[in-house]
Amino acid sequence: MTQRLDPDQPTNSYNVEEFRIRGSDTQGNFDRIFCRVAPGELLQMTRIVQSKLFPYTGLGDLFRHAVYRHVRYLGDLEPLPSVTQQVDAMMELLRVEEFHQNFMNMFTRTEAVIGKYTLAGANGEARRVLAGLVNHIDGMPAGYWQDRYRKELEEKFGHLMDGGETRSLLEGEDDDGGGS
Repeated sequence: MTQRLDPDQPTNSYNVEEFRIRGSDTQGNFDRIFCRVAPGELLQMTRIVQSKLFPYTGLGDLFRHAVYRHVRYLGDLEPLPSVTQQVDAMMELLRVEEFHQNFMNMFTRTEAVIGKYTLAGANGEARRVLAGLVNHIDGMPAGYWQDRYRKELEEKFGHLMDGGETRSLLEGEDDDGGGS
């Protein structure tokens, strides 16, 4: 399954979720490692992060992903005593918790922005914000979180989304930005 980092860009040839490796466990515990790299490697890693072709926000994301993948690769080459299953289970739990936190933060911010526009009588601008959110939600992988985001938008802002007006803003129809 692929996911777009930016819905306006082409679909990635990989699953973005495979790149999301947390830097701590559920209690915030972590281990820190340091290493030297050959000349040019740091420059190349920096270019990879800056390219925005992959969902890395910094070098730490790339390092964690590389370690995660390589440890599994070595375990496939030779049988090793492993905690891989436990780590995978913790990663899945952390991923779910991160989605939930992102969900809560996004709707708190959305309510504030939409509230400002509707108080000012600028329902057209509120609909534009909603249109952008709908576009991003449509770019999410189908499943629980996409359904939950859609349901929450409909429950909280359905009155602004009636009649397909919000969706039509994605298709470039003009709106005067005023109230309706």
